[in-house]
Amino acid sequence: MTNLSTTPDNNTIEQVILGGDLAALSPSQRMAYYGNVCSSLGLNPLTRPFQYIRLNNKLVLYATRDCTDQLRNLNGISIQITGRELINDDVYLVTAMATKGERSDESVGAVSITGLKGEAKANALMRAETKAKRRVTLSINGLGMLDETEVGTIPDAPLILVDHQTGEITGPAPVSLPAPTAPGVPPPTGRRPQRPAPRSSPGKLEQLDQARYDSSMAEVYTPEEIVNYVCSNYAERGPRELVDAEIDEVIQAALTGQIPVERRQPRNAAPLEHTEVDDEIDAANGY
Repeated sequence: MTNLSTTPDNNTIEQVILGGDLAALSPSQRMAYYGNVCSSLGLNPLTRPFQYIRLNNKLVLYATRDCTDQLRNLNGISIQITGRELINDDVYLVTAMATKGERSDESVGAVSITGLKGEAKANALMRAETKAKRRVTLSINGLGMLDETEVGTIPDAPLILVDHQTGEITGPAPVSLPAPTAPGVPPPTGRRPQRPAPRSSPGKLEQLDQARYDSSMAEVYTPEEIVNYVCSNYAERGPRELVDAEIDEVIQAALTGQIPVERRQPRNAAPLEHTEVDDEIDAANGY
């Protein structure tokens, strides 16, 4: 913490080091902390290898695709799929083993395939493999943090938007955006009034998260873009407040390209070498 641009008081140091709550830092300290984490791992901060999530009422980092891609490239990590299993006909589980020098580690990736068919099911199977690879990459590097493929289905853990130029917390991944539809996107028929909505059935949020990716498992939409679309078109509700039929509508909008895509910041790093399915997908980090 000695590299932080403003020296925090002892209480702040305790909150960050012992509690892991980055919200206790000032914006400049938060930027310095982010940079120090990237530097310690050899990561390029311009590619945003980490994003923020509020987990158990603490602001913490989670790893994006750029993080795990760079870690594999920098540390010469090789990954092998050692197992694939279908559990009770509704959960697909993949086991991946990572090797780094003389060390090895294993992690699993699991997805629900309940009700999925065709391309949606194929995407889910590939996503399980990607989850396993991302998780074992973090594990073998000693990083006890979430990967963006995991954050989408954690209850009460919103993404937090932080300005990467200033370190300012700009708010949760929008839960209070204005209701009008984004420019150029026709509103869904029959806009629903604000009202409490029951939570969706198990596996639905997983299916919505899978819709962020195309058939090659490349990310098409970020979690924030999905949340923006839901909040704008469903009376400022979040994805967890939608019923099954509404989630199906959002999935259809994603598959047909109706969800607005924000302009991406160009990457300044040279292209990384990818291995196997790691050319596939990117989060963020859960809506």
